[in-house]
Amino acid sequence: MTRILILSVLVALVFSACSVAKIHNVQVDKNDKFYSAYAECGNNEEERYLQKQINKILREKNIYGKDLLINCSIYYYDEGNRLQRHFTGITGFGLGATQAIIKVDLKNKAKKIANFEVNAEMKAGFFGGSALSVFDESAVEIVDFVDRNYIK
Repeated sequence: MTRILILSVLVALVFSACSVAKIHNVQVDKNDKFYSAYAECGNNEEERYLQKQINKILREKNIYGKDLLINCSIYYYDEGNRLQRHFTGITGFGLGATQAIIKVDLKNKAKKIANFEVNAEMKAGFFGGSALSVFDESAVEIVDFVDRNYIK
């Protein structure tokens, strides 16, 4: 029984992509509360993906609407090397890591409410993991931050 449990944990670790996203440099201009929020990001493929993920999570939490604009842009993005992430696995010490820095402005009717950065990184994953997982994790962090601090 113990062997099956250990094997299950190891398989879960091997098949998961391990990405982390953290919010930094928060600057608040106003502490208003809103009923809803929506995201508009840039025009490249990764920014459209991030926008889609943020809006999806907002809808799942029933807080999607046009009150607060989450304006995001990818400031820095490095896909890293998927092959290195795959072969070095969880002990790769960041070899081939995917990294992203996302700048976020919160606005209401063109008035800036706050801004912050999200630093995201994925160091390992089965078959190298998808580089887009840094944006999945970033979307969760952004929505949680907005929900916790700006939604009524």
